[in-house]
Amino acid sequence: MNYFAPGFILPYSASSGCYWGKCSFCPENAEGNTFRPVQVQEVVRDLRVLSERRKPVLVHFLDNALSPALLKTLSKQSPGAPWYGFARIIKDLEDPDFCEALKRSGCRMLKLGLESGDQVGSGQAV
Repeated sequence: MNYFAPGFILPYSASSGCYWGKCSFCPENAEGNTFRPVQVQEVVRDLRVLSERRKPVLVHFLDNALSPALLKTLSKQSPGAPWYGFARIIKDLEDPDFCEALKRSGCRMLKLGLESGDQVGSGQAV
């Protein structure tokens, strides 16, 4: 069967749960799932090995949100293939040099999210 993917996309979880853990709507908190990260150097090592073996066209981080520590590490050490994932809006993303470093490491997309905490502004007309 043909899919719309340009080639093999490697799914990878660098953590379970969410490092932020403060969103009121979060099912991770409601279910009592604590944040359990893989050590960032282990993530880079794993992905380099997997990228060498599987030759993915893209790594898809499955995490709820990539932690700032992982993003900082990825900005300095490529995982061996282009990558994307979800992230919260953090101060580092205001720095063009940091964003360029992420791009050089293979970042192709970060899906950014935050919780407003405003029930009135969450899709309802005011």
